[in-house]
Amino acid sequence: MENRGSFLYRQRTAILFILILMWIGAFVATHIPARYIPRQIVCLGDFVLHGIGFLGLSSWFILTVAAFGIKPVQRIPLVLLVMMVYGAMDEYTQQFFGRSTELKDWITDTTATVVSLILWETILFLAQRTTRTKISQNE
Repeated sequence: MENRGSFLYRQRTAILFILILMWIGAFVATHIPARYIPRQIVCLGDFVLHGIGFLGLSSWFILTVAAFGIKPVQRIPLVLLVMMVYGAMDEYTQQFFGRSTELKDWITDTTATVVSLILWETILFLAQRTTRTKISQNE
């Protein structure tokens, strides 16, 4: 969605603000000591929590980067690299807050990011293709 008239482009500041809030919330939530996490959340399991968390965070990150006009050839590796590094740092720093550092959690984070990339890049490609078709039909 590199179109400067697109909804994402017009709303890019608000989208970025929401991403920042989401990232702060994710960091805080993943560093709450285990003894303070309600059982209802713990019973969902790490796989589900990491999957949902990284699917949501990476989805919003993709939309934010797209809103600023970064093309897919740059956007895909950027999102993957940033999310993988963040996931690794997040896992590593959890040990300082009474939580455990686990490779399988990082793998789940990365997998959720890849799923999110496939989903959103497909949607963005189809949306851009549809927009181009409509514009060429109107000319």
